[in-house]
Amino acid sequence: MSLLVELDPPQTDTGARPQVSAQDWGCKVAYLSKDYPSALQHLQAALVIWPEMIEAHQTLSGTYRALGEKDKAIEELRTVLRIKQQNPTAD
Repeated sequence: MSLLVELDPPQTDTGARPQVSAQDWGCKVAYLSKDYPSALQHLQAALVIWPEMIEAHQTLSGTYRALGEKDKAIEELRTVLRIKQQNPTAD
């Protein structure tokens, strides 16, 4: 059973609001429980819905680091930098 909760992400430059599911919440629970494979699945699903979600990329970096995947962790941090450079007000 999957619990779905809609979050209210900030509007994009075009004024559209991407719809994000509770993958973010599932990820937080999994990450804090150190269930990194589950957190990884939740994060990847959330990023399909909202690819520019900085918090998800940051958490994904930490998840990859915890799983020993240093190169992927670094790549996620580079993604965060790219997003912030393109949109300095992004959180």
